[in-house]
Amino acid sequence: MKKALNHKPTRHILIYNNEEYDMHIPPDYYDVTSMETVMKDIKADNEYTECTFITTWTIEDKKLYLLDVLSVGYHKNSHREGHSLIAELFESEKVKATWVKEHIISVICKDEDTPMKLHITIDNGAVINEEKRSYRKIQKKN
Repeated sequence: MKKALNHKPTRHILIYNNEEYDMHIPPDYYDVTSMETVMKDIKADNEYTECTFITTWTIEDKKLYLLDVLSVGYHKNSHREGHSLIAELFESEKVKATWVKEHIISVICKDEDTPMKLHITIDNGAVINEEKRSYRKIQKKN
């Protein structure tokens, strides 16, 4: 099902402990070659000038799951459309991400007194370590 997107997609999303975090780099996609083929077909079929995807992930009970793969297509007039590919790519709408190996998800923690990042180490789709680290925001010099 296609839907018009009136906002700029937020890259990739992680839902963890009832919080939603933006991820610049998603965990490894299951089959990049198949995904690229699907995206090329969507671009051609819909006459998009560009086509990309964003993903939604969750961590529940120390396991990583892929919840959604949203294709985002751009038309010449800057109109955006998107539709979920999860049903086309998988048999389930919540997929245990056992293919993600030796990956660290790094997200900015919310509501902290000092800037912090949470680093979540994933191996075979399972959380093996979590560590909060402080970081300093780089300030631009004029």
